[in-house]
Amino acid sequence: MTTNSNQTLFIIDDEQQTIDLLAEYARLLEYKTKTYTQAVKFFDENESFPDDSIIILDLNMPGMDGVEVMRQMIETNKRLPIILISGFDQGVMHSAEQLANAYSLDI
Repeated sequence: MTTNSNQTLFIIDDEQQTIDLLAEYARLLEYKTKTYTQAVKFFDENESFPDDSIIILDLNMPGMDGVEVMRQMIETNKRLPIILISGFDQGVMHSAEQLANAYSLDI
């Protein structure tokens, strides 16, 4: 049986209820989790990332939003797989995916 215990899942969302739900599912799947309600704290606390890390990223957040997080990942050459979540419509999600794909971020 494959285990996810060596993988870290970073959850970045401004809604604590969403974070709690996603983190609980991640723990059930044996992921290590680190959660952030502010994207700037994610960058402040993580200069490097463990191998096999994954980010679950909300696009719509106050301050630094999901698109800005992706831009900063590109600028600092941090290429982690990203799972986008958002209350935005599909057009906005599609645009964010195109941005990520243009810079070889794995969405």
